[in-house]
Amino acid sequence: MKTYPLIKLLIASCSVLLLISCGSSGGPSAGGGIGGTGIISSGTVSAYGSIFVNGTEFDTSDAVIVVNGEEVGTGDRFVLDYLDIGKVVLVEGTGDMDDNSAVANRVTYTDNVAGPVEIIADINATTKNIVVLGQRVILNVLTKFKDTTFENIAQDDLVAVSGLVDDEAKIRATFIEKTGVFDPVNNNMVGVTGFVANLDADLETFQVNDLIVDYSEIDPDDLPTDFTDGSWVEVEGTLD
Repeated sequence: MKTYPLIKLLIASCSVLLLISCGSSGGPSAGGGIGGTGIISSGTVSAYGSIFVNGTEFDTSDAVIVVNGEEVGTGDRFVLDYLDIGKVVLVEGTGDMDDNSAVANRVTYTDNVAGPVEIIADINATTKNIVVLGQRVILNVLTKFKDTTFENIAQDDLVAVSGLVDDEAKIRATFIEKTGVFDPVNNNMVGVTGFVANLDADLETFQVNDLIVDYSEIDPDDLPTDFTDGSWVEVEGTLD
């Protein structure tokens, strides 16, 4: 069994994320939103139209596409290039979801976690539990796989995971992509989103579930405002 207990942030990359809806444990969950003239909808990409989220087709011909904090482009081509079926996205737009006249102004996608697979446990023939950067992830035959499969995913695979967080802070993966194989020599970039816990201002560390994050190399001015236990954050860095 391998564990990767420390992620050291080498870049100023710690930001507070928008929460759309919460499960009973406080973890973010998709499938919710606000209808009407101003639309905010969070859910899994189920089809291309421009894009279908929560059963609504959004026109994305002029939508700005944001992936892991970076604007990658505008329009349908970037939807197809970056927003795979199964990824959980946040859509901001206008129109009415009920009469299918919704227009997306902005679509945002962020990995729940991206890093090496530490542990794999078979639950049954259709379900596995894996651990990535201290985050517990549930895979099943309904999960969308890219460049790997349910049968072939392996320890030390570098993966990017998207999914819904349940009441036990487990990520129920709707999408997982193998992006490479972990190489400790090459300082692979990794990332995670989640709630800050056990913040220690003296040691300059905090936890996201079972992962310890060292933020000592970030300029204090670049930390989020009101950075406290309970903040929902996105962090990127390298494993120590």
